[in-house]
Amino acid sequence: MSKIAKTILTCYTTIPTIVKKIDKQVYNSAVTSHNLTYGYARCDAYGQMKAIAELIEKKSELLELFNVAKDALSKLDKLSRRLLVSKYITQLSLEQMLKDSKLPQTTLYRYLSQAISKFASSLIVDGYDENWFLSTYLKQNWIKKVYNKQQ
Repeated sequence: MSKIAKTILTCYTTIPTIVKKIDKQVYNSAVTSHNLTYGYARCDAYGQMKAIAELIEKKSELLELFNVAKDALSKLDKLSRRLLVSKYITQLSLEQMLKDSKLPQTTLYRYLSQAISKFASSLIVDGYDENWFLSTYLKQNWIKKVYNKQQ
């Protein structure tokens, strides 16, 4: 579950940008739906509606992931939350985190590992387990790439 927790945290800051792009794509598809040969709308009305519905579902799934992560972060103790936000959201280097925290390197690594475990546990307690993540989010290629890079 640690790999999933790291994936969710890594994706967290990108989700709002992708949601905005999806909104723009849905809008453009709807605006050009009268023209069956223009841009995204190269199919019949049913095909256009299906494509828009798929985009909206993708957006809903991403917003759910964002809110799940936000909620799990809010339940962590202050130090764990600060470490995870520094590493995954603010994207500070470990060197900068060491400098800012004034902790020995091994202690920082241990606390960071514990914070990831607490985040993962919080997800599980709220009912968001491996099956939920793997079946819902690995069908999105960009999330799958992030997941595959995690250790």
